[in-house]
Amino acid sequence: MLRHHKLRKGYHKAFVQASRRGVWLLYEKLGVRVVGDFKVMYPEADTADDFDESYRLAHYASYDHWKETRFVI
Repeated sequence: MLRHHKLRKGYHKAFVQASRRGVWLLYEKLGVRVVGDFKVMYPEADTADDFDESYRLAHYASYDHWKETRFVI
């Protein structure tokens, strides 16, 4: 599963730390594995976006496994 996040500007590091200490501990107990967490970096310095972009790649055993984890929190 590839997820796209729009985060408040400058919040990516805090988002990753909070995820590792909180939400993902629960999901790891359910068998979900975070494969990668990526901050989008644009080469153009003059981007006018008011947010940071992030992608998170997670591995689930199957589509049914993913569906089972949707109502955990």
